Amino acid sequence: MLFIYFKNKLSDNTVYYASSEYRSTAHISSIDEYTKLYQKSVSDPEGFWMEIANHFFWKLWPQEVEVVSYNFDVTKGPVCVKWLDGCQTNMSYNVLDLCVNKGLGNRVAYYWLLKGIQ
Repeated sequence: MLFIYFKNKLSDNTVYYASSEYRSTAHISSIDEYTKLYQKSVSDPEGFWMEIANHFFWKLWPQEVEVVSYNFDVTKGPVCVKWLDGCQTNMSYNVLDLCVNKGLGNRVAYYWLLKGIQ
């Protein structure tokens, strides 16, 4: 079951289960599905992230794509992490137009609540 885990300072660890209605429309609808995705991300990170990347629009996708490269050793150069280096996309298209084209244009994409302003 998909669950939302909160650690409350006033009580012990509590697990809140999502309703079946919510789970039926969730991107990841069960803890088993989550566990499988997590295991794939650990055992085959390149394959996992390539599969995720295939859901997006790309303006430029080179023949050879290194999914992730990194250096955390300052003696070997600047510390850096690079994802899909050499690829180009249009984030505005991915977060707006692509969603509309998938039939999601009638759903709210983002709620912004500004507290303290009337």
